[in-house]
Amino acid sequence: MITKKTETMQKLFLSISDSIFKLFTSLLSIQGLGNTMALVFFLMIAQGYSQRTTGNRVSSNELKLNALYLPGGYPELSYERILGHKSAVGISVGFFIGSSGPNYATDMLIFDKAILPYYRYYFGQRRANGFFLEGNTIIYSEKSKIQDSQETGLGLGLAVGMKLFMKNNWHVDLLAGGGVGINSRDSDSDFLNIPDMYPRLGIAIGKRI
Repeated sequence: MITKKTETMQKLFLSISDSIFKLFTSLLSIQGLGNTMALVFFLMIAQGYSQRTTGNRVSSNELKLNALYLPGGYPELSYERILGHKSAVGISVGFFIGSSGPNYATDMLIFDKAILPYYRYYFGQRRANGFFLEGNTIIYSEKSKIQDSQETGLGLGLAVGMKLFMKNNWHVDLLAGGGVGINSRDSDSDFLNIPDMYPRLGIAIGKRI
């Protein structure tokens, strides 16, 4: 049985989470952009940052765009901060900007939007390069298309991947893993379908700047 205090905490959590989503959406999305324009926008930002770096500066920041879900209308943008030779932390933000109908992205990503902080440990010889292990947590949200209700929850996950560098600090991240939801399913709605498990998959194009 849900107590009044628990119900108040749940409402507060939903309110804070929704505010975070709105903030990131306003900063990172432009409604009406096509998927191609979203890719071009990302590349322009990465190139602009790289032009302001010097040859003697050690690059410790990365901007990435997950191309795996982009054709399905779900851009996922990431920022990663290199902490040392072997470790890094980052955050990924994803949200649907519209699709012509059901597709592989809507089937795999049942939630509408998500914020995913992560930590990575790298095993490659080069700084933060090669094979890595990732631990992550997620805040996810879905709004019912049938009734005016929303569910937000938390999850914990693991993933493995490979970072492959190309020229001028451009790289590709290959990522595979998943996680489980740890939030209590307390919504009164029968129409919401937040999964107990979430995928952590990616083919991300990025640049270290």
